Amino acid sequence: MTDARAYGPQVLTGDRVRLRQLEDDELKLVERWWNDPSVLPLQTSGLPPRPAGGWAEQLKLWHANTDLSSVGFAVAAREDDLLLGTAALHSMDVLGQAATFGIMLGPPAQGRGLGEEATRLMVDYGFRARPLHRIELRVWSYNERARTVYERAGFREEGRRREVVFLDGAWHDEIVMGLLRSEWAAR
Repeated sequence: MTDARAYGPQVLTGDRVRLRQLEDDELKLVERWWNDPSVLPLQTSGLPPRPAGGWAEQLKLWHANTDLSSVGFAVAAREDDLLLGTAALHSMDVLGQAATFGIMLGPPAQGRGLGEEATRLMVDYGFRARPLHRIELRVWSYNERARTVYERAGFREEGRRREVVFLDGAWHDEIVMGLLRSEWAAR
């Protein structure tokens, strides 16, 4: 092992982004991104209207990091600490040593390669700081940009739930992707 003082910054900091605690004053901005019509279809099925305030409390719970079943981070720009989005490992199964990964970047951060770096940091965190054997995720088949990011980070398609989300007049698949510790270590 390297110097223990360097471990935290090494695991939580990339070239352009870093993972840190989500601050209470940032919750409204994340909630606004979650409700953005350009982001919503990538995160949930449909375009349901949501009242203000409801998601902020849910996001606060997801990022409280008070139990062992999930861990959430703010994704921030390394140079100025500006909030870019959030990422989490949730539904952790202690016996199966598995977790589900989720990420959401705000519109200003999208399309700049920051999601790929944040995904790699979260995967590294899951395998270095948690005793995980497997990390999985689910993504809609029409979200090709996210699928490409996940594949570059080492995730492989493991299966599909056929025609589970209705968007723009058509049914689409949900793709299940996974990454094993041994595959991550071999990279």
